[in-house]
Amino acid sequence: KQAARPDHRNPKANDFPITANFTFKIGSSLQSKINAFLNSADFSDKVLRKVFDHLGGEGEYSPEAARRLLSAKLASIAGEYGEKYDQLAAACEKWDKGHATYLNGLAKYNEGLRQYEEGLAKYNDGEAQYAEGLREYEEALQKYNDGTAQYEQGVKELENAKQQLEDGRKKLEDGEAQYADGLKRYAEGTEKIDAAEKLFESLGACRWISVDTYGNSSFVQLGTAGSNLKSMEMTFSLLFVLVGALVIYATISKMIDEQRTLVGTTKALGFFNREIFLKYLLFGITATLVGTLIGTIFAGTWVQYFILNGYNRYFNINLVKPTLVLLPTLIVFVTAAALAVAAIWIACRKLLKQPAIQLMQQSVPKGSKNGSGAKTGLPLYSRLILRNIKTDWKRVLVTIVSVAGCCSLVIIGFTLRRSVQNAEYKQFDGIIQYDGLVRMDPDADENTVNGVEQILTEAGTDITPVHYSYITVNIRKPDIQELYCGDLAGIERMLVLNDVGTGKPVVPTDDGILVAKRFSEIYGLKVGDTFEIALNGTQTANVRVAAIFDNYVGRAMYMDNGCFNKLFGKDAGVNACMIKLNGADADTLLASLRTVKGYESYRESRDAKPLFDAATSVMNAIVLLFILMAAVMAGVVLMNLTNIYIMQKKRELTVMRINGFTVKEVIGYVLRETVITTILGILLGIAIGSGIGYRIVRSLEQSFVQFDRSVALSAWAIGAAMTVLFTVIVNIIALRKVKNLKLTDVA
Repeated sequence: KQAARPDHRNPKANDFPITANFTFKIGSSLQSKINAFLNSADFSDKVLRKVFDHLGGEGEYSPEAARRLLSAKLASIAGEYGEKYDQLAAACEKWDKGHATYLNGLAKYNEGLRQYEEGLAKYNDGEAQYAEGLREYEEALQKYNDGTAQYEQGVKELENAKQQLEDGRKKLEDGEAQYADGLKRYAEGTEKIDAAEKLFESLGACRWISVDTYGNSSFVQLGTAGSNLKSMEMTFSLLFVLVGALVIYATISKMIDEQRTLVGTTKALGFFNREIFLKYLLFGITATLVGTLIGTIFAGTWVQYFILNGYNRYFNINLVKPTLVLLPTLIVFVTAAALAVAAIWIACRKLLKQPAIQLMQQSVPKGSKNGSGAKTGLPLYSRLILRNIKTDWKRVLVTIVSVAGCCSLVIIGFTLRRSVQNAEYKQFDGIIQYDGLVRMDPDADENTVNGVEQILTEAGTDITPVHYSYITVNIRKPDIQELYCGDLAGIERMLVLNDVGTGKPVVPTDDGILVAKRFSEIYGLKVGDTFEIALNGTQTANVRVAAIFDNYVGRAMYMDNGCFNKLFGKDAGVNACMIKLNGADADTLLASLRTVKGYESYRESRDAKPLFDAATSVMNAIVLLFILMAAVMAGVVLMNLTNIYIMQKKRELTVMRINGFTVKEVIGYVLRETVITTILGILLGIAIGSGIGYRIVRSLEQSFVQFDRSVALSAWAIGAAMTVLFTVIVNIIALRKVKNLKLTDVA
């Protein structure tokens, strides 16, 4: 390898052929293989001489000496490598291949050297040309230096021009953007104008319909809600005014009866009747005004917030600042004072007419003129109770009215709650049988209707194609209703439309329109009447009322295709489908419908149910409010009346205890009257509560909502039970005084 390595610095030193093959196999004897290799290899004399000189041979050169020296060297190297000799042999084989490549490269190198020498000659020729060019360059350099000043001046002018160009480009871009935006708006405006012109040409002669503020649905709903509250003013006012006046009258009457001796003494000392009346008047007026003030504060804060919070679900109402209207408040105070004066005057006038000596004597109960009381055959307790009721009818009347007030408040609350819940149940579980309404635009594509119906049919749904639109009804004032026009028999597969007169399903007909019961009540319509409707605000017609059906929510009207054709001279067309899902997944179905060009929306048939849910929650709160008011009335009024009764009968009850009656028997004697007054009060409360509850239910109904108006037997039972509970609690507290009666109470 060393002998064959080329010398790149002296190419001529390597121009000898290498013909020996250095690759051999190692057998059992290394030395014999080396000798066999050397003997078989065809080394030239020139190669052997170079090997002899390179390996440092001594003595005179000879081919045999060179072979021996090379054999010894190879043996030495093979001994050093040992087991790695095979690797060395493989490397030698690779070296031979590489050496052949090297020889090819060497030939290319020699060719390149020749080209280099030729280039060198050309370089020398070019150097002379370079000298000539250098002279010319120096002359041009002088010219360059002279032009540098001009160049720098030009650069400044170029920078200024570039800045002006950039500013101009920016203005151009802004102008192009404004132009593109304006062009887009112009195109949109042109399309709108063209569409409007086409619509205008198709309209022909128009008929204008002028509406006032009642044409705004939000205004109408807010006004209706306000009128509903206003209609409840006298309902509750009369109830509480009646109870309040009777309580004042009973309280003052009993106070004067208890103080008749004091009144007689005062008159004997020279006081005038007006001075004595003024004392009780001041007492009654003060108590009334203080109670009215407390009630006003309570109503203007908690009750007002409580009621308005229910309406705040639908309207934006400021609940932070309480509202107090001065004039109604003054009317309440004046009315309360007037009622107090009237009640006190009625209670005092008869007593104050009696002379002082008669007042200073004990009051003697009036007996029966014909003595029939003793001949009735009733038990002693019953005769005593009848006598007490007759002699103390004022207190008994007030007690009955108070019990009736408690009972009626509870009945009113539960009647309202039941009316709302039953209306929801009847509407969504009884009348509505379909699941939703699919709306589409048939003008968007000629295959819209077929595409929607195909998807609905493939999904396994039951469909009824209809024309759905809003119509304007003009009866005394404009109103908006929803019109469903199609095959009435198909529509009645989706709805239960019962005639309000017969209670049977409405018979399909093309001679008129079907209207809801609430709509007919508002506008005073009956079967056979006609009214004007406007389609799309332009096409008007007078339509006959063919039937009136039960409905609790919504503004729906139904018409047969034949009737529509008679009224407007054209077919209604199909732009919606009433569907029953029949177990199909609504989300999957809607995803398929959205792929149809012209599909618009899907509205669930129960989308108005949250309105009833919210109303039910409000009614639940109202029920709690009425129960609280009933409890307060029982706790204050009934407790006061019961205490007055016990104080009045204290002497009689004490005598019963002295004569051997037990506490249980005395309490039973008192409770007999309580049972009678409670039963009479409950009966009166059922009548009052049912009447007021029905009135409130009707006043809360709106043009698109009707509540259940049937008799609320469950409300009667709950009202009676809670009234009995309140009465029992009051008597348990008040009749504890019977145990503490003393002998001195007889005096």
